[in-house]
Amino acid sequence: MPLATSVMHYLQRNGVPWQQVLHDRVGNLPAALEVTGLQRDAVVVAELFIDAKGVLMAVLPYGQQANVALLNEQLKRRLQKLTNKQAAAVFRDCEPGSCPPVASAYGIMAVGEAE
Repeated sequence: MPLATSVMHYLQRNGVPWQQVLHDRVGNLPAALEVTGLQRDAVVVAELFIDAKGVLMAVLPYGQQANVALLNEQLKRRLQKLTNKQAAAVFRDCEPGSCPPVASAYGIMAVGEAE
């Protein structure tokens, strides 16, 4: 699938150079990494949460998961995972199950893990 329109427009507006890596449809991220030859340590993923304050995206290195209890404590929030239906409503220009880790392209607050 081509790059999501929201992400492409965001990158162009902000002068961020990018290159799309095309590959056959494979069904999941591990398989996509294998067919493209991309290294796992070069990939970040998004985990999506929601509470009364709205949607929050945690951007993490591939293979890691957000510590929801720690996020809630540090941000003074009551986050829970977004459902697939809620995520599809946010990422309307993406394939179901695909959530690009570019929060600003969708007007979402983001947190990330520092290394």
